[in-house]
Amino acid sequence: HKTKRSIYLYTCQQTNPICQQELRGCRQTFDRHPTFCFIIFMIFHILIGIISIGFTNDIREYKIRYDDKCGLSETNPTGTADIYFNNPPLSGNIFFYFELHDYYQTYFLMARHLSIEGIRGRLEDYPVECETNNKTTIACEIFNKIFFLDCYEILNGNFSELDITWRHTKGNLYKEAEGPYEDSSNWILHPNVSDYFSGEALNEHFIVWMRIAAKPNFRKLYSKSSDGCPANLHVHVHCFYPYTLYHGERYLVLLKPDGLGGKSLMLAIFNFILSGVIVVFIVAFETIKLIHSKKIKRRVLKNNELVI
Repeated sequence: HKTKRSIYLYTCQQTNPICQQELRGCRQTFDRHPTFCFIIFMIFHILIGIISIGFTNDIREYKIRYDDKCGLSETNPTGTADIYFNNPPLSGNIFFYFELHDYYQTYFLMARHLSIEGIRGRLEDYPVECETNNKTTIACEIFNKIFFLDCYEILNGNFSELDITWRHTKGNLYKEAEGPYEDSSNWILHPNVSDYFSGEALNEHFIVWMRIAAKPNFRKLYSKSSDGCPANLHVHVHCFYPYTLYHGERYLVLLKPDGLGGKSLMLAIFNFILSGVIVVFIVAFETIKLIHSKKIKRRVLKNNELVI
């Protein structure tokens, strides 16, 4: 509407830079130059990727399947075997794992099979030592159902099964047993396993096992050495976990990690991809900046302004 103060009454105000948003301060412009920072970040991530690949080449891993060597079958659910790794002498920190394939450890898949009625319905799967007063101890049954019983004796290496858990886990998340399972006889898993399993809830193999794996193929740390290991490591395997409960593949893994821990190939790939993304940002930014500067120059020349 035309009023006394309307700009429609004053033609000069209609073309005023303030009204038409032609002022330099009212437009977005690239007054800063982040290209240099982008280049620094790109070089940093490329170096991290190269270092990760270099560390990955330092990893030494030796893996052997052993369930077939134990001769497991439906008629022979348990067994023993001698495993020899084809490894040279290794120095430094060495980690000894067991690896399971197609074993679903997650609670939501196991819970449907862990009802008390379901456990008590299969008493024949558990040793006689678990029975008390014609009733099976629930703790003992659950252990035999979900706790992996295979044991490994390293015969020619200085390996320790202590301190294989996460820090502050033992004594905080897992404490001394209280309540109905104080008697250690409730925790006996198998007549031959009692020599390898002690400490009940504070047993470090139990703590490591109860750190639930999210995928069906996973590894669990069994022992470690800070003094390296000799060539052709000799391991005597006791396949106590019955074949009738688990038909998947079982492996032993001997690992000498790199300076970053485990395999770092994914870290290298991630850094290279991130470097590529930064390059795209640099090209896009410089292109937008060039187009914007040309528009400003054309506008200045059109209005016969002095270019400084």
